[in-house]
Amino acid sequence: MTEPDKARVLIIDGMNMFIRAYMADPSVDSNGEHIGAVTGFIKMLQKYCREVCPSLVFIAWDGAGGSKKRKELNPNYKSGRKPIRLNRNIELPIDMENKMKYKQQMDLVDVLDLLPVYQIVLDDIEADDLIAYLCNKFICEDYNKFIVSNDKDFLQLLDDCTFLFRPAEKDELYWHGLVVEKYGIHPNNFALARSICGDSSDNIDGVAGAGLPTIAKRFPFLSNDEVHSLDQILDKCREMGTKYKVITAILENESKIRDNYNIMQLYSPSLSYESTKELNRFVDETNLSFDKKQFELLLNKKGIFGLSLQSLYSSMEDIVRNKLNVKRT
Repeated sequence: MTEPDKARVLIIDGMNMFIRAYMADPSVDSNGEHIGAVTGFIKMLQKYCREVCPSLVFIAWDGAGGSKKRKELNPNYKSGRKPIRLNRNIELPIDMENKMKYKQQMDLVDVLDLLPVYQIVLDDIEADDLIAYLCNKFICEDYNKFIVSNDKDFLQLLDDCTFLFRPAEKDELYWHGLVVEKYGIHPNNFALARSICGDSSDNIDGVAGAGLPTIAKRFPFLSNDEVHSLDQILDKCREMGTKYKVITAILENESKIRDNYNIMQLYSPSLSYESTKELNRFVDETNLSFDKKQFELLLNKKGIFGLSLQSLYSSMEDIVRNKLNVKRT
């Protein structure tokens, strides 16, 4: 699947990994305050660095107002999400829970700032768009790119040199061939298929009865690498007539599907010219260095002791030693 002679870039969906760490790691400091989001994130970062052996690491965060553009298309976007389930028997009022979560995110950002990784965040831009831009426009095909996220939206980005770890599936490594094998839909057409299905995790309603298996069955041409359009889907539906309820439902929901596609597609990430300039400037001006002593001192200041991080340190030292430059397409 991967070409061993290519440099490897690790791209992490920051909030996705942060929430997983916050949910799963029950670690507390000497005062009994929860610090699991920070310790869990660092341990997961070590794990993926060990598996990928990256020459560069990017951690993408949602910017302030990042969901605004998509909410304009669908006001229900990302609303009504279920409360996260915690791996600990502590119940706090929602305002205290939010304060604790925010504090840990800020602590994590401070800790990561002492590692030779690029933390990227832009106002009005979601992490999804940043990651898509990194894969499509920013990092050239000379590098293999490994995304870490549970978000199925990233399956549409997979190609010969772009892969996805999905922690929810025991870190199965997805590549474009596996997407076709599992879903019967090529990554080039995955956003189109999902715009018909919808996405309950983001509160995006789809067409009733139109799951991915049904779409793959009724529109088998979506499995090839040719990029297809909603107009072709609609033409095919008209050819099939009213034999299947789902076909009628697709025709009746054309407008919704188009809006869904505009929300879900990452082939053309939503970054302005000014945003791309800002991102370029940040990467060009960031000096990737690593001081192990300062890093450990900050961990201790945050109440974090006793982590075994030797392989993380080795990965960070390799990144600084190799000094691989970002190549832009």
